[in-house]
Amino acid sequence: SPTAPPASAPATSTSARVPPTATPVPPTATPASAIRLDVPQLRSPEIGSSLSCGGDNSLVWLPVNFMREDDRYLLHLGFLNGYNTDGAETIVWVLEQQMLPNATIWRMDEGLCSLAPQNYGRQWRWYVEVVEPAGDGWQAVSLPSSIWTFSWN
Repeated sequence: SPTAPPASAPATSTSARVPPTATPVPPTATPASAIRLDVPQLRSPEIGSSLSCGGDNSLVWLPVNFMREDDRYLLHLGFLNGYNTDGAETIVWVLEQQMLPNATIWRMDEGLCSLAPQNYGRQWRWYVEVVEPAGDGWQAVSLPSSIWTFSWN
């Protein structure tokens, strides 16, 4: 059982005096250390869809609630380029597109269509996450969505 400190124990101070600094230092932006937003939910094209290169195609996801003005969606798009010796997919990520909080549709650039090798069925992978500015880059504030697949021929 815990014992109480002896009555003669010195009292601990709850505040410490901090000497002033000669030069004030502006506060630095601290990136969020925790995930604060829900995972983006992908909408279209659905897993396994087959799209036409010449078609008017878009990647679509649902809005994430409570995004801040400086938050961005970060859309990732890549294609299947083979398999490792252990059978894992090798994906070549060709696009990392920043999107404003009110933009949940990215019109697909048909110039990318022919990048994916035909011998792997021109299979593409995509996912979305939410990020905020942090220093010279971005800090994730949501977990990434699931990775969805489609073929684009």
